[in-house]
Amino acid sequence: MRVDATFPLLKDVVAMTDIVVETCTGVNMEVMGGGFPKKDDMERKDVMSKNISIYKSRVSALEKHATASCKVLVFANPQDVLSAPISSAAYSCNSQLVLATLTATMVHVLLFSGCDLWEQSKSVFGGSKKEDIHTKLMKKYKSAPTWWFIVILALNIVL
Repeated sequence: MRVDATFPLLKDVVAMTDIVVETCTGVNMEVMGGGFPKKDDMERKDVMSKNISIYKSRVSALEKHATASCKVLVFANPQDVLSAPISSAAYSCNSQLVLATLTATMVHVLLFSGCDLWEQSKSVFGGSKKEDIHTKLMKKYKSAPTWWFIVILALNIVL
């Protein structure tokens, strides 16, 4: 079991599922978690009556064997408190800002570069074969041989 704090007086933490009298002896603090899960047709008082029967035997063992100043903390149904994800206002605003930014970026690209993207995608998929000016100018020159690129690569690796 992990305790996320520094307690200089804490000697030991025992995690258990059964009622064992030895674990009640000399206890100063008891934290009990879990409980009967609330069903849709149940009211809170029904859940509490089920939980009382669950914790009754443990509390009676604590009364007999724990210290007189023993403190007991019960988390009977933590899932009722922790299960519903509740977004804070800041988290909701941040999520909306991210979605708005993404949408604005896509709209910007489509409005300002949509025609160029359309023409380039047509040329890639076999529509028009329009060449840009750089490709036309470079056709006048002979292309560099492959061995030249291999020599440059080897020099870069060595150096």
